[in-house]
Amino acid sequence: TLTFLIPAIAAHLAGARVSIITPRTLLADQIANELLRWDGLAKVERVSTGGRINDPTAILVSTTGLASTAERESYVPQFLVCDE
Repeated sequence: TLTFLIPAIAAHLAGARVSIITPRTLLADQIANELLRWDGLAKVERVSTGGRINDPTAILVSTTGLASTAERESYVPQFLVCDE
């Protein structure tokens, strides 16, 4: 997980829109919680399937359902991680 979290945080701190997509809800929850443990280094938003993006400047963590949410809200990530 660190192999993609470190570049994701670096991209976020550089001002990029960052999204992390996982295949399962449990994994998305784990990744979001791991990011939150870094003492506020990055803003993190766990987007629920079918939910809304509240803070497009945060690192968005979700399942593959984020693709349809992003399309609906015209959100285009500049740094995308697809965890398998």
